[in-house]
Amino acid sequence: MISVIVPVYNSGPYLKQCLNSILEQSCKDIEVICVNDGSSDDSQQILTEAAQQDVRIKILSQRNSGVSSARNAGLNIARGKYITFVDSDDELEPDMYEVLLNLAEKYHADVAHCGYKKIHLDGSAKNVCGTEELLIQDGIEASKCLLSGEHFTGGLWNKLYRAELVQNTRFDETLKINEDVLFNAQVFRRAGTTVFYDVPKYHYFERQSSACSRTSSIRKKQDTIAAAEKILGIYKNSPVEVYAAKKMYYSLLDLYRAYLFDGIRKNREACGVLHQQVLDVAPLCGDTARRNQMNYGFMRHFPVLYKLVYGLYDRIRKPNWDL
Repeated sequence: MISVIVPVYNSGPYLKQCLNSILEQSCKDIEVICVNDGSSDDSQQILTEAAQQDVRIKILSQRNSGVSSARNAGLNIARGKYITFVDSDDELEPDMYEVLLNLAEKYHADVAHCGYKKIHLDGSAKNVCGTEELLIQDGIEASKCLLSGEHFTGGLWNKLYRAELVQNTRFDETLKINEDVLFNAQVFRRAGTTVFYDVPKYHYFERQSSACSRTSSIRKKQDTIAAAEKILGIYKNSPVEVYAAKKMYYSLLDLYRAYLFDGIRKNREACGVLHQQVLDVAPLCGDTARRNQMNYGFMRHFPVLYKLVYGLYDRIRKPNWDL
């Protein structure tokens, strides 16, 4: 019923716990496709030993090509009625797939997804929302939530996809981050019914060695813009276009801020290009929050003062990076 795709890269310290949480699911009708993306630690040995003990595990090995390449390799051989993804350093509640599968079958949903628990570096845990709300949507309404961050986030690992919906969709291997949001935008755009159950069935662990933490701030924001630009193209002339435009707008402002702190003089040409992009996308944003327009004007015209004020603000704020 379910193909579980697990990209693996130097996950030795966490891999056994991750695999156990998948193999011990109450839903037993699964195949677990582990793609070893050129690991240099003992990940391959752990996978081999696990496959010897459980025939549901399939192992693919490739040269290090990135998480998107690994996921694509898994998609190429997946045989399940449904597809899902797991990060190799995370864990699942024992009934996660049973719950999502029952929801997908009951509501004939193309996507069934749930909430999650975030475990921070210091060991503290936090449920991301956890309202127990059951939200049944069409693809348009789900896309609006995906891009606005309302109700749920763009992660892959808490979602169960009907295989027919994703069989011709692949991850953009040029992106270091936001490849998951882009993939979900492509999928949700074509989805009929989606169902979201806001209970934390997935345990997402913060890791210092994650791909996101290894990527520079400017590169992250450049990738966010690249993904947002493609998402805007996906939703062009649809009811979701304004949400995609706002995502693009906010992404441009984030990169402008990063250039400002990196040095406005050495990034002057790049800032000029960004400014034109902001002007181009602003008319598509509808009622873009006035404070964001003022924020951009402050950045552009008073960069020294902005850096001082934002530096103080950044120290005292308590951002929620999930929603």
